Amino acid sequence: MAKHRTSIPEDVASQVRWLSDDTCCICQEKEKDIQLHHIDEDPQNHSVENLAVLCLECHNKTQKKGGFTRRINPPYVILCRDKWYGVVDWRRKEADKRDVERRVGEKSSGNQPKDKRQSRLDHLQAYRFPYIYVKSLPKFKADLLQQLKKQRSDGTEVLPFIQTKI
Repeated sequence: MAKHRTSIPEDVASQVRWLSDDTCCICQEKEKDIQLHHIDEDPQNHSVENLAVLCLECHNKTQKKGGFTRRINPPYVILCRDKWYGVVDWRRKEADKRDVERRVGEKSSGNQPKDKRQSRLDHLQAYRFPYIYVKSLPKFKADLLQQLKKQRSDGTEVLPFIQTKI
């Protein structure tokens, strides 16, 4: 007997698709057609915890019954889904981190005059934070020291927390 199927609410579907980056959690191949799979096989249970993004091929493997081939069972789908969510989340955080690092590097080294060779090198390695960060340290230190300077009543400069020559 066919199970009564109801539509997955758009906000739930969108959340599940976003968590999985619209990619099958089992084969993890991008650009494949996908379906939202009900892990407990209840087509009316639309909780985020009960849904997983699967491509058509992997979804078909969850439907197999009997025979000598092992079907994709619910515990395996849950394991793959949770692992894939972690990978997607990590990738997004790394991309955000690289973007912030790139932007910080641009701001800290943007006011320094550059020759053509250095400009080309910066362009080729703009995504590499350590290079840009280390390059920006002398300017950052000079700016920081400038902010920390105070005038004594006798006119000598005081750096309250840093003992260094300027």
